[in-house]
Amino acid sequence: MSEENTYFRLKQTDYDGQFTYSKPVYVKCNEKINLTAIYPNPATDEIFVKYQSKNQEVVGYIINVIGERVKSFNNNSDNNLLNISIADLPKGLYHVILMSTRTGEFISSAKFIKK
Repeated sequence: MSEENTYFRLKQTDYDGQFTYSKPVYVKCNEKINLTAIYPNPATDEIFVKYQSKNQEVVGYIINVIGERVKSFNNNSDNNLLNISIADLPKGLYHVILMSTRTGEFISSAKFIKK
């Protein structure tokens, strides 16, 4: 992911059809780390998260579809391939988010399916 400025906001829809939007949140993507692959996708027991890095340590989170953080992981080595167990997660769609441990900035994200 190249460096770019991105704004996100959430839309919450109630059971009666009414909805509200959250305030926009600014996210600056960092070009020094790039999530390049998540495989296998869909997955059952584990995923591999591959990323490119210029000697930065990363922390990652797996987020479910309702925005809950269901798993955390980090990589303090020079290996840019993470092996993450997902056997304990229920079936569904998830997001992997990588952040810089040094700056705390959002770096990159990708989706995967647990089957």
